[in-house]
Amino acid sequence: SKPWLKIILLGLLGGFATMAANAASPLFTLYILYLGLSKNQFIGTWAWLFLIINLSKVPLHWDLGNITTESLHYNILMLPAIIIGFIAGYYLVKKIPQEKFELIIRVLAALGALKMVIG
Repeated sequence: SKPWLKIILLGLLGGFATMAANAASPLFTLYILYLGLSKNQFIGTWAWLFLIINLSKVPLHWDLGNITTESLHYNILMLPAIIIGFIAGYYLVKKIPQEKFELIIRVLAALGALKMVIG
């Protein structure tokens, strides 16, 4: 099949999965791995993709009542842990060889998909 057909299909499935259940991460992760990007390109692409996706969902989730002052307060409380995670991830990724990085990503994507299926 044509690569553009895969892109369209994965885009449609990913868009539905992310809005319906915040479940697009394993799908998009495997697709980005399929592109053969380096670990830095993979991380950058993944980060931009989910920034755009999640920002586009804000008005919809606001309208559905999923974003509240309580949830925003919780997000603010989580900022120190998120920043520590960013810093730790930055240094850890530098130390992981490309092949091991791809294996880790595949395993984590499979575990994430499995968790979504079995709860």
